[in-house]
Amino acid sequence: MNNKLFSLFYILHSLIGVLLYFIMVVVFLFDKSQFTNLYFLCIGNFLFCAWMFYALLEFIKKEGTVSHFWSTVKAGLKLTGNVIILSCIILGILLLVYTHTELLKAAPNNNGLPPILFLDAVVVNFFVGMFATLYVSINAKRNQKTATQIENMDN
Repeated sequence: MNNKLFSLFYILHSLIGVLLYFIMVVVFLFDKSQFTNLYFLCIGNFLFCAWMFYALLEFIKKEGTVSHFWSTVKAGLKLTGNVIILSCIILGILLLVYTHTELLKAAPNNNGLPPILFLDAVVVNFFVGMFATLYVSINAKRNQKTATQIENMDN
């Protein structure tokens, strides 16, 4: 597989992951319940996690990709890093644009909302992405051997 397809894979799957995460961030920001429904952010993290599962399974299925543990972990790290960087950039732009509007002035503690959103975008998405990466890396290998197969190999 050449580098153009490889980078296109990362760019495409990162953009879709950011889109799925930001659907719920926008719902959280524009919700009429005065920023009390933090579960919208958790749903966004769950959507990102589900997309990571799909993207990593696609990575393993790609022709020419060796589905070793470390190659899948590297792909998961790249995807997670791309999503975190893009999320922070978009979130920063979104907060700069809407800082002086009625949307964020209605927040109960306007100084506490941006750190909550950035911590969710960085820390929670990192752990969610690493969970999906490790789960897929360990459980989706094609050459797994059971305990009886390993015992039979020893005999």
